[in-house]
Amino acid sequence: RTLRSPSCFLFIMAGVAKAAGYKGEYNFGTILPTAKYPSMVYVALRLTPAFFGALCVPLSYIIMRCMNARHFASAIAAFMVMFDCMLIVEARFILSDGILHFFSCLAIMSIFLHERYYTISSFIFEGFCLGCVASCKYTSGGIVLLALIRQFDLTSITSLFKRSNFHNLISSSIRCAILCFIVLVIHITCFWIHLTILPYAPENHVDMPNIVRRGLVNQKNPNWRARANAPSMLLRIFSLIFYMHSTNMRVGHNHPYSSAWYTWPLATGKWLLFWTNEGKHIICMGNVLLWWPVFFSILINFIRMFFSFDFQSETTSMLFGYMLSLLPFILVPREVYIYHYAIPLIFGIYNLNLMIERLLPPVCRGYCFCLFVSMAAFGYVKWNPWAYGLTTPDFYFLVWNRKWP
Repeated sequence: RTLRSPSCFLFIMAGVAKAAGYKGEYNFGTILPTAKYPSMVYVALRLTPAFFGALCVPLSYIIMRCMNARHFASAIAAFMVMFDCMLIVEARFILSDGILHFFSCLAIMSIFLHERYYTISSFIFEGFCLGCVASCKYTSGGIVLLALIRQFDLTSITSLFKRSNFHNLISSSIRCAILCFIVLVIHITCFWIHLTILPYAPENHVDMPNIVRRGLVNQKNPNWRARANAPSMLLRIFSLIFYMHSTNMRVGHNHPYSSAWYTWPLATGKWLLFWTNEGKHIICMGNVLLWWPVFFSILINFIRMFFSFDFQSETTSMLFGYMLSLLPFILVPREVYIYHYAIPLIFGIYNLNLMIERLLPPVCRGYCFCLFVSMAAFGYVKWNPWAYGLTTPDFYFLVWNRKWP
């Protein structure tokens, strides 16, 4: 395989695997669907992303509270996150996405937690969380960009570059530079530790730069002198980062379940089939009855922003987060899949609830909250057999769009 992921996820999974006593004895490619695993260690491996993915629910409540939402709106947002089938599927198995979603929510929380308290410790915590999420997957880059945008006062964009605001512009730029520095330090530190504690070359074929391979030794006949004479660690780290990115952009060729980014918001593209056996299926597919209200709330918020010239509120920030997490996929040359919509979806759920709370009159809020959370709950009940691999006697009754399969 090719090294294509940053190291934060690897630390967590490797640490849990070592603590559970995993010795690399599983050959996942040869284990049949009905066969038993050689040991029960796989439970710890699956439990880890599931645990972190489940934490997104209480974190969503805290995020909404940090954005000054009421308790009821915050709770509804948390329930909506809990009811999405795609987030469940991505967290249930030995994948990086459950951990990615946790650090994404933690980073979003840190942005608005700092704005609420505005202390040095909250600022450092924000940089730390951004560094962690950037070290999970580069698809989280939209969250980092949102954090940098929030350092500027966009109350009046026309006056942002006026001489009277020059001091504020400089201080905001300095904060952005400090955040970028913290993110870079954490990112490099993760790779530094990774390459330090894993000195052996992989037994199986792994595509990696030669400059990185020169710093690894053979496990059966280690030549530590050659490792000591390897190129500098920083050179190896940056070579590995660039190599990972370039190979990642070349992944996939006509995969049957790839989908275009513009098909995700309304679920009009392909789903991602993980497993099927005797009428049971595990399919990475979202809760359509949740996704549709989320998308239309984004459109309404987009129109509202330009008519009100509001570029600073938390509601607008959720719109920015959604767009910054989704639109970069226009430039991605490799094949992408529906699960790449997870981070935009999380922003969209927060956007939907903030829109209901702050735009609708009080007499309508309760009805809308109950309507949309009921739709999400009904969609969860309808499509959860695909999330848990349950028997679906009337499979095609659940297929609302002929383009899904």
